[in-house]
Parts: sequence; C-alpha cells; structure tokens
Amino acid sequence: MNKTLKILVYLKKRSGYTNGPLPVYLRVTFDSQRMEGTTQREMDGMLYDKSQKVLPMMRVN
Repeated sequence: MNKTLKILVYLKKRSGYTNGPLPVYLRVTFDSQRMEGTTQREMDGMLYDKSQKVLPMMRVN
C-alpha cells in the first residue's frame, strides 16, 4: 500500500500587513489527513522568494 506525505512551510500574512516579520506555518498531509500549525518562528516577509516559492532557510546549493 502506498502512503503519501507532503510537507509545506509557508508565511501567513495577516490582514493589513505592510512590512515586518510574519509567522511561519507548517502543514503536514499524510494520506489525505491534514495537520496545520505554527512553528513559533517569525521571518521577514521581504525575504520570501515568490518566484521559487521557497523560504531562504530551505535553499539547497
């Protein structure tokens, strides 16, 4: 039986956001069961690379 695991790390923008740190959220999906929550970390929204949809800490050189 095949099992699927997906992990998504993203910044959650609040309404009225102009600049400053944003909370980093984590979504884990395992066999269509989704769990989502905060990582208790924040990151400047300007550092997020929208073209590659990746956070700077996730880049692999």
